[in-house]
Amino acid sequence: MSSLSPNQPLYADPIIVLSPPTINSSVNTVGNRNLPKTRLHYIWERFIKFLNYILPSFIIFVLLVFTIYQIVLAGYNCRLPDTDIGWIRAALFMNIPFVLGVLCYIVFLLVQKKSPTYSHIRLMAYSYFYIIIYHAFIDGWFLFSGYQIYEVRKALNNATLLASLPCTESYYRQVFGVMIAHYVSPVFILIILCCLLPCMSETFSRFTDKVMDRPEQIVRLKFGKTAFNLFDRFISSISNGQRLNCLCSLWIDDTIVIDELLISRLASIINYENLISIRFDQIRFNNHLLLTKYSFKSLTHLVTSSSGEFRTLLQVIPIQLTFLHMYFDSINDIDEFIRPNMHKLRSLGIGIRCDSFYINQFILPFKNYQWTQLIQFNLNINGDVNLRFHMLQEILSPMYHLKYITLILNKALRVNDNILNGIQWRSFLSKALIFLKTFNFKFSIQPTSEQEIYMILDRFKSQWWLKDKQWFVEYDAHQNALIIVPYFASKTFDNSQSYSFDLMQNPKIFYSNINTLSIDLEKDDDFKQILMSQPINQPRFNHVTKLSLNGYLTTDICDAIRNDVNLSMIQYFQFSSNVGTNEAFIELLESITNLSSIHLQYLHSLDLFNLILFPYHSLRHLVIFDYEPTTKKKLYSRICKLFPRLTHLTTDYHSRRNLRYLLKKLIHLEEITLRLSQDQHAPSQSWITQYTRWRRDSFELRVFKSANGERRLVLWINTNKNMEERRHSFKKMFHTITDIKLHSVYN
Repeated sequence: MSSLSPNQPLYADPIIVLSPPTINSSVNTVGNRNLPKTRLHYIWERFIKFLNYILPSFIIFVLLVFTIYQIVLAGYNCRLPDTDIGWIRAALFMNIPFVLGVLCYIVFLLVQKKSPTYSHIRLMAYSYFYIIIYHAFIDGWFLFSGYQIYEVRKALNNATLLASLPCTESYYRQVFGVMIAHYVSPVFILIILCCLLPCMSETFSRFTDKVMDRPEQIVRLKFGKTAFNLFDRFISSISNGQRLNCLCSLWIDDTIVIDELLISRLASIINYENLISIRFDQIRFNNHLLLTKYSFKSLTHLVTSSSGEFRTLLQVIPIQLTFLHMYFDSINDIDEFIRPNMHKLRSLGIGIRCDSFYINQFILPFKNYQWTQLIQFNLNINGDVNLRFHMLQEILSPMYHLKYITLILNKALRVNDNILNGIQWRSFLSKALIFLKTFNFKFSIQPTSEQEIYMILDRFKSQWWLKDKQWFVEYDAHQNALIIVPYFASKTFDNSQSYSFDLMQNPKIFYSNINTLSIDLEKDDDFKQILMSQPINQPRFNHVTKLSLNGYLTTDICDAIRNDVNLSMIQYFQFSSNVGTNEAFIELLESITNLSSIHLQYLHSLDLFNLILFPYHSLRHLVIFDYEPTTKKKLYSRICKLFPRLTHLTTDYHSRRNLRYLLKKLIHLEEITLRLSQDQHAPSQSWITQYTRWRRDSFELRVFKSANGERRLVLWINTNKNMEERRHSFKKMFHTITDIKLHSVYN
């Protein structure tokens, strides 16, 4: 059993108020659904919609009506006094193939449910122009039709001659005007298209996105570092004096060290005075006397890993804090941050290293604080400190409004310590903290016997603990600690480790809390202990999202897994084996209905994939190694057919030809990682540009070397396009929250 999740500070709960519910990205922005559009924005939005959708359709409609009108005029056989107008009629009749072609193309667009674009208009203008050129060629370059147009003009200017014509004056005037427009209109259309050319260009598209995407719509940001410097790119993309004026929440995780340069750089695009919440997971300044101090006067939520380092940033301590979770470098820092905010604080998390000499100095201020709003308190004490139960009472007693408590004591306690006494805790909590709903703790214990552990656990088995409060206490053998589950219960189960099932008080909670299940199939006895032999009505492991199997998978074991694990919850499946187990594997795979990621290390991978009958359209990530090298060509072909919507692929690099094939077939790829042997040379960016469909600016290519000497080629596809599209992805959704995620490409 493990305690807190890796990205969770030991002094704080998961900060849902500071971040979107799912944070797995390196750059995460959230748009504000409450900010109204301005009148100028409405006008611009409608103008862009008109240019991109309505205007092309209107131009095609006008061109089609004009050509049909010419054909109708050509249907009248009207003569002049000395000749007919056969060449004029021939010119007008030549619109028939053009009209038929346009109508067929319109039907095609309707069937495909597409809208006409400027490229379609340009194609039609070219086609119309070619028709005129062909007519000019057979017409002696307009010699005969031009002569007849001249005769029509003469007739229109002669009233006596006009009266003797077989058709009305209006007809001849329309013929004269249409013929002039017939020769001029293609040039006119091409001029219009040249004027509207920016609407079809990528440059104008980016410009439109910048206007449509208002930086003030971003209200929450989370930053993390990646191998392709997405953090720097995002900061650089907010350029030309733009500022994130409405940003109210900022989280920089522990992959980025916050220093003087970064703080100064962020200050150019962020108004710190407007920030409501901050989380800095790693902050370190070389110079503790910074030349520039910053004001965080609006700050109400603060989470950071060092009180001293954060203090160097401040002009003054924020006095509006309602949520303060911090690792304090000194006892004095605790008082500096808490005292001006004690009447407003609703949630307080304290992490500190303290020894027995300073423990009384640490406790003393808590006796004088007046907690009028505090409902949540987290305390994590490290160091060689002999903490006693009455000391915790002195800290907690003034917090009589508390509803949520989390305590972590890392100094191993003796088994007879009152802090491990459930009866003492019941007596204190039921009288001093009557509003308490949630109580979570992790108390380290000195090594002792199982009998002593049973005695400790028995004190937490009263009706008050189990029925009234529903607080369940367990002993974690791996950490040698007394914990409350499910908060501190392990999220991972690995049968290669030993578990004290005899000491387990609440196996149902233990099993349901597991989301990562790793099974070594060679450890048959341990496996049978995990999957108990007695029949069950529903799976024990009902929240597992990651399943890893290693070894020989038999049909019996497959049936046991299907009975004990809710396979519909599995999203990630890892399997490695040196022995052929295709049939059992297929049976298991067919039961995993929501699979999105597979990690396969299996010699007979091709035989396995040949047994799969239908494509897995939901699969996005595939990692495949240790397959038979001689089957790579057929294997890659099978992968492309079975998993056509792969976005991430990791495998071995064999040749440029194989790489070219994968890039051609897997059209949805966003990232491909290839393991290189020591004597292999990675293809260059120019080669990929020359032999694949990717343009030079649409991907990035790097070779990374791990600590063990392994080299990996990482090809990140559509880098610039993804960056732009995802940064502006909420431009059309101003009234909905939109997350923009740029994933880490290499760990």
